[in-house]
This record gives sequence, C-alpha cells and structure tokens, in this order.
Amino acid sequence: MSVPTNRDYTTTAKALHWLIVILILWQFASAWTWPSFPRGDPTRGLLATMHVYSGVTILALAAIRLAWRLTHPAPPLPDGVPDLQQRLARAVQGLLYVMIFVQPISGLFVINTEGPSHDTAEAVHGWGETLILVLAGLHVLGALYHHFVRKDDVLRTMLPNRG
Repeated sequence: MSVPTNRDYTTTAKALHWLIVILILWQFASAWTWPSFPRGDPTRGLLATMHVYSGVTILALAAIRLAWRLTHPAPPLPDGVPDLQQRLARAVQGLLYVMIFVQPISGLFVINTEGPSHDTAEAVHGWGETLILVLAGLHVLGALYHHFVRKDDVLRTMLPNRG
C-alpha cells in the first residue's frame, strides 16, 4: 500500500472531496431532471426533496471540510509552477469553497422565502449553478493540465491511495 507523502492530501480530505463531488453531481442531475415530470407527479416531488436533503448534506460536509482544511493545509504545488498559475489555482479552489456554502444556503432561502427575497434567492441559486459549473470545469482542466502536460503529481494527490 502506498503511504501518503507531504505532497498528498489526507485520506479524510480526499474522502470529503469526492463525497461532495458525487453529491454535487447528484444535485445537477436532480435539478435538471425533475422539471421533466409534471407538477404533482410523485417522482418530481421525490427528486426535489432529495435535492434539498442532499444540499443540506453538502452544507454540513462543507463545514467539516473547511474545518479540516484549516487544520490540515493543502500540499504544496510542485516546484516550478508559475506564480500566476498558483494564484489562479488558489482563486478557483477558494471560490469553489465559497460556492459549496452559498449554493445550499441560497437553496434554503429559495424554499423558505416569498416575494422579492425569494426572487433574489432564486437568482443567486441560478447564477451559483453556472458559477459552480465554470469553476469545477477550470478545476478539472487544471488537474488534467498538470497530469498530461506538466506530467506532475498534482492530480494524484487527490486520488485514493493505491497499493
């Protein structure tokens, strides 16, 4: 079995990362699917309810992940990564952290407010969806760039340890 190095994320960080990724993918799938069912259809209601509970779960996991990250810093990027790329990576990761809090909170406001507050929450939630897609895309592209172009271990640091 391989042993994590100081360039690896901890097993806890990896587990939280991938669990949140899976739940976010579920969030997109459920949000994009339930409108295809007519109002009053039990499947639509079930998907919407599961979406809300998954969002609350993401919020709780995000709090745990942030606490873990504050006490267990991310491994350093490999030597030679240009300063601009390092700043971009930190910015994208930081905004992703912000969004895994903003999105579920705005979703809770959507279901618990009316009038102008509801409209604002819906707008924030809608823009948040787009922002998460863009940021996650940049995050994945960055990891793939490191793996296939720079041929360094950045992607591997977040993958499960293998024997």
